[in-house]
Amino acid sequence: MVTAQEFAQTWHRVLFEEDMTQTWQGMTKEFRRIVAQVALGKAKTRGEDVDSTVEALSEAVPAHPDVREFFSAACTILQRACGAHPDSVGAGVTTRVEAPAYEVVRLYVLDDLSTDADGHGYLPPGESARALTLITSAEPSTSWQMAGIGRVMTTGWPPTVLWEPPPEV
Repeated sequence: MVTAQEFAQTWHRVLFEEDMTQTWQGMTKEFRRIVAQVALGKAKTRGEDVDSTVEALSEAVPAHPDVREFFSAACTILQRACGAHPDSVGAGVTTRVEAPAYEVVRLYVLDDLSTDADGHGYLPPGESARALTLITSAEPSTSWQMAGIGRVMTTGWPPTVLWEPPPEV
């Protein structure tokens, strides 16, 4: 089975390659719903009913007529939330279990790490590094899925934070 770190790195790379079909399918339905709600937020403030549109777009394979335009907006939202290109980060060797089905993966900024004699990056004791926090989910019936970037949010309008990551190391 693929590790949470491998999944997170692959998902992050696919996002920046702008393959939104694969990116979208690699996310939990709840995370897809939150991104759809954020992307359509301005419509909500205009008083338009977006609940049915959000529901249609939160499917793993949306059948909505505006899916291309939506995927473009969702890609921008997700890339900005990540804030780091895949070539500039690398996964740590461990994850942290936050709940029965959630593991936190940190993708550390490579420029902040020291390098050993073999060229491998590492974080020396007492040092700190910036990191992208990705929350992965492993449901018994599915493989890994992305459940959040930097925080776990609850669905509903507006999306609200359920869990904030502790300060980076």
